Amino acid sequence: MKILRFCWIIVPLFVQCATAQQQTLQASLSQQVSHWLSQLSQDQRQKAQLAFTDPERLRWGNEPYNMHPRKGLTLDEMTDDQKKEVHKILQEVLSEQGYIKVVNVLRLVDWLKKNYYHAPDDQYYGDGLYWMTVFGDPA
Repeated sequence: MKILRFCWIIVPLFVQCATAQQQTLQASLSQQVSHWLSQLSQDQRQKAQLAFTDPERLRWGNEPYNMHPRKGLTLDEMTDDQKKEVHKILQEVLSEQGYIKVVNVLRLVDWLKKNYYHAPDDQYYGDGLYWMTVFGDPA
């Protein structure tokens, strides 16, 4: 019986802590995405920010973009500072291990483009052909 009482005390405390952590993450992420959007030119922002109801939000594909066109802003279209902000956002939403995997995939794709599959000027493969799209208002 004592164990059951202890569980009833711990579970609400855990849920309350998880909710507080989610609110903190949501606020931080909202701030970071808003900051990234503020760094974009008007043309870049038009490409990067779409309405939450845009049908693109429900589409997904991992085929090369000539087979599966995408909306959004590519890493190639961003300045170095804008790319740094994207990496900060990724670090916020992913675990450390998840972020490392993303960085390694970017490196691998770039290496494969340069050394194995395609010519360096190939426009269908490369670490810059990853899109960032914000649906709706992050605030």
